[in-house]
Amino acid sequence: MFVLFDECWLPDPKLGPQPDPIPGVHNSQWVRCPGQSRVLDTITWPLLKQYTIDVLSRFSNDSRVVIWDLYNEPQCSHQLFIILPLLHEIYSAALVANPQQPLTFGIASNSLISPLARFELESSDIISFHNYEPLANTMRLVNDLRQFNRPLICTEYMARTLGSTFHTHTFYFHTQAIGAIN
Repeated sequence: MFVLFDECWLPDPKLGPQPDPIPGVHNSQWVRCPGQSRVLDTITWPLLKQYTIDVLSRFSNDSRVVIWDLYNEPQCSHQLFIILPLLHEIYSAALVANPQQPLTFGIASNSLISPLARFELESSDIISFHNYEPLANTMRLVNDLRQFNRPLICTEYMARTLGSTFHTHTFYFHTQAIGAIN
């Protein structure tokens, strides 16, 4: 699964040497892509659209790309007022590229009623979701996601301290024909 954009962790990427990771801290130096400044500056959006078209067009028949995750966890943005219009732009660019592979957005929320979540779910060919919760909560979320009648793949899970383990979740995903990668 190729991820084009990501709204997680540090707000602005930069060129050049990066800070060393902090031992024991999850994703301590991970940066967003395209970065907060580009998300907020709508003048950069045509470049992001063209990037989307170029990458998807170039690899649209490449067997190494199984799924296009257009934007990972856009719910993590602190600029929710602007992220949804950007997703519309990115999605329309992906449709122009017309890739052979399915499109998805990395859903990182249990709330499926927000306009942002609804757009992500309704625009995805395959629903990719993240859930680090105990199995009972994951099962409830899966039940809610099934209403969209699309294949499901859990692309982030496994947080032992929160009750999400390989032992509990992989068997459930298998019995429910839900893909699971981590």
